[in-house]
Amino acid sequence: MPITVLLDWLRGLNRELFYAVNGIRGDSLDFIMLLGTRIGDFWNAPWIIFAMLCFIAIRRFSPKSAAIDWLPEQHTLVKTMLVFLAGFVLAAMIVALIKIGYDKPRPLAAMTLGTVHVLAQRELNHSFPSGHAAFAMLIVSVFWPYCRYRWRALLVLFAMWVGISRVSVGAHFPIDVIAGYLCGGVSGWVAANALTLLSSARFVSRRI
Repeated sequence: MPITVLLDWLRGLNRELFYAVNGIRGDSLDFIMLLGTRIGDFWNAPWIIFAMLCFIAIRRFSPKSAAIDWLPEQHTLVKTMLVFLAGFVLAAMIVALIKIGYDKPRPLAAMTLGTVHVLAQRELNHSFPSGHAAFAMLIVSVFWPYCRYRWRALLVLFAMWVGISRVSVGAHFPIDVIAGYLCGGVSGWVAANALTLLSSARFVSRRI
């Protein structure tokens, strides 16, 4: 009985939070939320990889230029790109499997007709978890170790922006966004640690 009451309370809170965010409207706010949801799309990964490849090339061919001192070393850039690639594949697989296995309806299908404001593509299925939120948190987890405090603050704001935008445009419930954050964060952590273990194993094998 206590578990049932708790689940009912969480479902109610999830719906109330959705209405609280989705119900705030305005031309400027809608534009900002649409921009956030587009930036947080999984299909933006190639742009990040392309940018990192450019940074690696710059470091490779201009290693002593004072104009690029702000860039990390080449090996750090390569490692970060590999972690991002591995984390991206892992996050995409986890999100896809959960979406298929736990086919939760989108707010447009689950809520009372006419009460949901939809700005993005009108979808009905596969709400849980949010792939956009997973992608945003993956970016945070991958780049966090190499950023200073001001950039870390921007990473947090970025993840929050993407997550809130998914609720604002009517695509996801808050619980979907939280689950997406967990998927992205875990994927980034696993990818980083797997690469570290692989590098350590290669170092040990060379010493032997």
